[in-house]
Amino acid sequence: MRGTERRRARGPAVTGMWIACALALPAAAGAGPVDDACRDSEGPAIVCVGAEKLGERASAECRRTGAAGDEQCATVPAGRRVIRAEVDEYQSSDVHRRLALQYELGGDVPFANAPWLGTHNSFNTPEELPTLSHTDSNQQLSLRDQLRIDMRKLEIDVHWLRSAHAGGDFAPVVCHGRGADELHAGCTTERLLGDVMAPVAGWLREHPDQVLLLYIEDKVDASRLDGAVTPSDGHAETARVLEETFVSADGARSLVYRPPAGEGCADLPLSLTRDDVLAAGAQVVIVSGCDGDAGWRGAIFDWNDSHIESGSGGFACPAEGSEARGVYDTTLVRRYEDATWVSAAVDPGGAPYYENGITAPTAADMTRCGVDLVDFDQVLPTDPRLEAVVWSWAAGEPGTAGDCAVQGADARWRAAGCEGRLPAACRAPDGTWTVTRRLRFRQAAARCAEAGAAFAVPRTGRENDLLSRARAAEAGDVWLAHRRAGAGWAALDAR
Repeated sequence: MRGTERRRARGPAVTGMWIACALALPAAAGAGPVDDACRDSEGPAIVCVGAEKLGERASAECRRTGAAGDEQCATVPAGRRVIRAEVDEYQSSDVHRRLALQYELGGDVPFANAPWLGTHNSFNTPEELPTLSHTDSNQQLSLRDQLRIDMRKLEIDVHWLRSAHAGGDFAPVVCHGRGADELHAGCTTERLLGDVMAPVAGWLREHPDQVLLLYIEDKVDASRLDGAVTPSDGHAETARVLEETFVSADGARSLVYRPPAGEGCADLPLSLTRDDVLAAGAQVVIVSGCDGDAGWRGAIFDWNDSHIESGSGGFACPAEGSEARGVYDTTLVRRYEDATWVSAAVDPGGAPYYENGITAPTAADMTRCGVDLVDFDQVLPTDPRLEAVVWSWAAGEPGTAGDCAVQGADARWRAAGCEGRLPAACRAPDGTWTVTRRLRFRQAAARCAEAGAAFAVPRTGRENDLLSRARAAEAGDVWLAHRRAGAGWAALDAR
């Protein structure tokens, strides 16, 4: 049996044996578990994850120093296989193409239901210079490469402490450590906020049609070691760095979408859409808490009352009509996992992340259920979870069969000719979905309108699932309000 009882039964001698095994056995091929043998034989999580972290740090240092090519560096016997060229290859992949189309489709969806793919503790990667915190990593790729594999939400922990990178002065530092009340334990020589975020800002300038949701985990309180510094100093400087980093290519405007003037510390508006952000000439929505001075409160949105979040363990989609279902439908919902050694060490008897994290099936369930923010740990370009969160177009689609889109009985979309007679998808003002009787594509809008609904196309995995269930008796294809437009596709309905 796998579980708490067996994990707690292992003593120091058994643990020592597993350390030897974990370092001696080869890692699984590809970007898989650190040591299948350790996990399959139910080795203690603290050992399996520890070996994983040490192997990944060794591989990262091999890549960073240029001691060998990525393929050779990936032969370290523990840890994930990280091949940076695979990020380049991902750009022409079928998964990337379909995720990009999905992202475009959600531009007019309010934040209460807008889908985001993101990462947890995005900055905490061995791609950074070696420190104690970065060795216990949540990620493997740089922030820029995370964006390149379709992550659009990043999480950054910011501390206010003295840094050698700032000549020994106080500065905003990005670190996976404890808060000021614990003297920022775990923070050592990590980089300054502006240096960490500069590549992210550069990528956004190269992709002016993309919007980033940036979560700043606020640990910008003054250290007890220097009572002369007040918390507001740190918040003001953090806001200044973010504003100066996220600027347009010509330097003429900020890319930060700010709360309305005079409404500092405004709640994140759940009616906001990504299209609204772009229309304002911005690309970054920053969410955090309300601590700090007016400069900080004028740059960020408070999302404490605008979202709910929890770890990935034990995920179950709320039942239709339940109170929890109502929360999911009206609130930004975030689920995340934690693949750190510290997490395994804090709860050595609990199920580790590789048993209770966001697997590909779990990611697919979350997407269908309406989890708006799916935050991955250790995501890589070959990760099967990326395919799992494609809820719209089938593999290889949209093809060349036609210029109209249909949803099949498997809930996946395909390109089809616009002639013929099929039922059409209709969305009512209350969000419910129905299908018409069979008709021509050009007749669909009028027929849906007769029923008080709109000929529509799902914008989220939740909507796609609702439509699929609404047309369960219809075994064939159903017209969607989605047509080819030049090199892309355009929704024919307005939200």
